[in-house]
Amino acid sequence: MPHVLSVLQGVQKAVFVTEKCEATGEPVRRFDHFEQVTPGQMTPAEYDAFVKDTVSFFSTMRRKPVKAERQSLGIWVLLFVAVFTLFAAMLKKEIWKDVHLGQYRISDSGWWSPLRDLGQARFRA
Repeated sequence: MPHVLSVLQGVQKAVFVTEKCEATGEPVRRFDHFEQVTPGQMTPAEYDAFVKDTVSFFSTMRRKPVKAERQSLGIWVLLFVAVFTLFAAMLKKEIWKDVHLGQYRISDSGWWSPLRDLGQARFRA
């Protein structure tokens, strides 16, 4: 498969070196470097700088827009939680006001009566 940026870099071929394997003593081919076959539109230094800038740009663009959106959404979530907590605290205070003053009594009728009777029966035994 051809290199996508081969027009800029030029065509290269791999150069291998033959060495003896330390363990078996057999000859082994090892990659050494690339050799320029045809020159590209850029020098090697220009091409390296171009690739470095391109990779830096894409890695930055991958994170930054999402980060701004995430921070904006986070502020709204924290504001919602703060307002909800305030309303929940006010509602709790209003509901439990009568319980703390001792004015709340459970009548003999209601759906909780069997539960109350079960609790009292357990303490009588």
